[in-house]
Amino acid sequence: MSAISIINSGHFIPCYNDVGAGDSGLNALICGAPQNRGQNIEGRGAKIYLQWDGPVRIGGLPPLEQNMLHDYGAWRAVVPYGTTMYLSVSRLDVDDESDWRSAIGSAPFYMRFSPVHRDFWFERKIGELKNNIDRKITEGGAIRVGYPLP
Repeated sequence: MSAISIINSGHFIPCYNDVGAGDSGLNALICGAPQNRGQNIEGRGAKIYLQWDGPVRIGGLPPLEQNMLHDYGAWRAVVPYGTTMYLSVSRLDVDDESDWRSAIGSAPFYMRFSPVHRDFWFERKIGELKNNIDRKITEGGAIRVGYPLP
């Protein structure tokens, strides 16, 4: 699931939904907190920064309580499957302009004959996408973890 699709849909769909598992939900790192050696978010294309405005529990055994951030220190933080409140997007960083092009996909077939028009088309589409993402982040709204898309 891409950062852009999370922002656009308001949903994060985990790989599996077994609430009995300790990492069923959104696994994250906490900005500014210590992290295990080798655990990082560099070189991934995009970074989505999420804000948690709800209760925090240190650790916890499965099944993890929903609408609660479970902080496991330098290892990770988990927002459990079924969470519907307190989680929002605060920022999106895209590493390279080519990643925006990848998010747009292919230009229309007829653009292949005119590189100048194709580049202009990409610039316009990328601008529209960036404006849409900025608007959605500004408007806020909770990111739901694990609920099916509407």
